[in-house]
Amino acid sequence: MVKISVGAVPGDAPALLSFSQGCPDGGVSLTLGRKGAGRKRKQEVAGEAVDVPGLTYLATDFGSQSVKKDACKYAVAVYDKAKDELTLLPTDHAYLMRPAGAWNVGNLGETGSSLANYERSKSLTTVFGTVKKQRAVKANAAKIVHSDNVQGVDAVQSAMQTDITEGLGEADEAIFTLDGATQSMDEHRKAMLPAFDQDATSAKKIYDVADIVPKNVQAALEKSQEGIEKDWVKSEEAVGAGETHRHWTKYFGETCGSELLRCIHAEAADAVAAAGGDARERVKKEASAKKLRARLLFMHGLVTVYRSVAGARDMRADKDPIVEQLDALPGLAHAHIFRKFTQERRRAKKKDTEGADGPGVVQMGQVECSQLQVDRLLLHIVVLALTQNKFSVELECLAKDLGLSVKRLSLLAREVGCKLTKANLASTDTQKQRSVTVAQLNAPLKFPKRSQGPRK
Repeated sequence: MVKISVGAVPGDAPALLSFSQGCPDGGVSLTLGRKGAGRKRKQEVAGEAVDVPGLTYLATDFGSQSVKKDACKYAVAVYDKAKDELTLLPTDHAYLMRPAGAWNVGNLGETGSSLANYERSKSLTTVFGTVKKQRAVKANAAKIVHSDNVQGVDAVQSAMQTDITEGLGEADEAIFTLDGATQSMDEHRKAMLPAFDQDATSAKKIYDVADIVPKNVQAALEKSQEGIEKDWVKSEEAVGAGETHRHWTKYFGETCGSELLRCIHAEAADAVAAAGGDARERVKKEASAKKLRARLLFMHGLVTVYRSVAGARDMRADKDPIVEQLDALPGLAHAHIFRKFTQERRRAKKKDTEGADGPGVVQMGQVECSQLQVDRLLLHIVVLALTQNKFSVELECLAKDLGLSVKRLSLLAREVGCKLTKANLASTDTQKQRSVTVAQLNAPLKFPKRSQGPRK
């Protein structure tokens, strides 16, 4: 059995050397010295790698003040084989050997003193500290935000630097630009909006509708219309092509509960009726109307998901009621909307006492949105409404479908590049004369300018 004893510090006090970045296999030749005088005197250790030319190490004991801050005491153990005895010799000197010169790969963003003390404390705790202290060091390190892990840090750094435009005649005409802030805003728009071309020469080419309604979802929505129309024929509600189009207009107004969708489809139905006996033109108009209906159904799905999530507590709603409201949409459309605009979650299991096979257990699904996802969903709805209504929409009508204020919707319309105007509508059989706000999308696309703040 090994006998352990604590010995007195000999004349030649032992020292601890920590090579946090690794020690060469060939060893290190050490040289001891002192730095400073009086109370500021510190002991210094210099080392030179034996097998690596030019690699040198340098360390000091950081003074007595740093030693007092250590979380634990250090000792050197000396084992005597003859006596089978282990002697612990206390030491107050613990050196962190850091590569000097070109081999130094420390962080350049901090001062030498603060960096050295931090590295010393971290390295010594990692090598000699207790498990509890090592966990505390890892927890503190996890709280440090490094520039490599911050998105858009280059843009922020660029915004902090001002560039004076060259070629100006007088100094008071200097223009200071914040290109970094502009770049950061552009990246945010690309993440929030559908794919867009800011250099497009016509409004039709600005936004890519296929980025909102993919081709496979579009095809599934067009095919799902056949089942709805067959139900109408069976119930003798529609017997001809003209009646089918009128029933679709009624469907968007009553079943979907959207005045905007009803008005958009009514115009398409009138275009089909205007084709008359021109078979070629009629086929073209009907194909266009079918494509329009698929996108309107998808827009109805987006609006339903938004209203369900926005009206729920913590913006978290049960998934099954939403799917029941969108029974006319194929499952592919449901999956795309949930995957792109929400976070799907699993809810606690509950008993199902009304199952066809008797009582059982089912797992309820939920969808959840952050405020950023809600804004992204609304922006896609606004873009889809514009592209399906000749790039113009009455905000009062869309605001009613969404349950939003016109002021809130105006901000969203500006964010997608719309120009807002006031229009006076004449009175009709059902409505009085009124003033409405119209959002118009024109080319070239111009986003709202970033506020420069109050001028002094």
